[in-house]
Amino acid sequence: MKWFKRSAQAQLSTWSARWSAWQSASSQGLQSSPWTKSVIVTSVLLTLAISTFWLARAPLQQLQDQLAMRPNQWSALGQLVAQIRTPVAGPRMVATLDEVELNLIRNLLIQRGLKPTVFQLTGDNPPRIQMQVSGVLFASLIDFLEDLRKTRNLYPVRANVQATSALGVVNASLTLEQMK
Repeated sequence: MKWFKRSAQAQLSTWSARWSAWQSASSQGLQSSPWTKSVIVTSVLLTLAISTFWLARAPLQQLQDQLAMRPNQWSALGQLVAQIRTPVAGPRMVATLDEVELNLIRNLLIQRGLKPTVFQLTGDNPPRIQMQVSGVLFASLIDFLEDLRKTRNLYPVRANVQATSALGVVNASLTLEQMK
């Protein structure tokens, strides 16, 4: 056991002697060579730039994914608006808008998880539905509008859709009109 302690102390003193010799030599070398200083500064800056790029990559990828989704969302809404202008092939029997029909549509909205903050029937001729929803999935909103188009012949005549910071989630204000 004594031999092990002596050996460990000898190695420690040898190591500390080497360390102090290297430290004094490196400090003298840094003071004498401006080229060495520039290499160290450049390597530190390069390491800092690479680590900054590496850390910023995830938020940039998330932003890029959100922006890539926007054209698809707008094209889906554009297709729905374009269908307004397309004449219907044949006459269909569709219930006219009244308070009973409005309550059925409101219940359909709630069943799909789209809780409107504003949902009202206007007194215009033809009657229109004004609605506002916040924090809903854009795909769910488009599916709901497509269902209204097919079952009740309701089309958006005004739509204000704003993307939120979450991917695919929007706030929307819509005016729907029943086409005959």
